[in-house]
This record gives sequence, structure tokens and C-alpha cells, in this order.
Amino acid sequence: MPFSTAHKENLDNLTGLVTPGTFSLANNTSEQVVLTFSAAREVIDIELDMVNLTQNITVREYVQVDGSNYRQASAKVFPTDFEPGAKAVLISFVQKNAAYKITAQAAAAEGASRNIPYRYITRDLV
Repeated sequence: MPFSTAHKENLDNLTGLVTPGTFSLANNTSEQVVLTFSAAREVIDIELDMVNLTQNITVREYVQVDGSNYRQASAKVFPTDFEPGAKAVLISFVQKNAAYKITAQAAAAEGASRNIPYRYITRDLV
């Protein structure tokens, strides 16, 4: 299956839309929005490939609580909060008609922009 275009995939007898892409992490320590999802009722599975990064990166999840304001739902530092040797961050979220986003923030400048390849799979809640 080509990784460069969105396509349908069967996951546990549920059909999901697979969307690959790449986020370019800027060479700074600012919190940067990696992915944003509009309000919907779906299951979201996200895979972030962190192999290109050289610094610790805080990955945060935010949920929109009132139609405009986001509240942080979680935060983990890659790689220290993950299993030894991990090169990917896997996130699953059940969206309940609220917007949702993932951010990344480097602990120190990377020295150059770094690509974070990703793919996410969305499946409608039935």
C-alpha cells in the first residue's frame, strides 16, 4: 500500500480513513501545533515517527471544551516517558463532538528544522 496517499484500511472490522503526512518541527522551543481535528464523533489513532529528532520533545493533547477554548488533556516527554528504544509516539483518542489537537515542543533547539512523519486513522463512531 502506498504511504503517500490517503486510502481505506480495514481495522478490527471497522473501516478507517488513513491519512499520512509530515510535520516540519521548527528549530526553536515554541509549542507547535502538529495536527488539529475539527469537532466530530470518531476514534482517532495517531502515529508520530520521532526518529529524526535529537532533543526531548513534549507531546501534548488538547480538547476544545466550549467551542473555542482548548484544555490540555495530557503531556508526555519523548523519549523519557516512553519505553526504552521507542522511535514512535502512538496516541488514540475518542472524539465526542469536540475539536482536538496535538502539539510538540522541543526542550532545546534541534539545530535545524526536523521532519516528523505521521499517519492518522479516523473511524466514525457507530
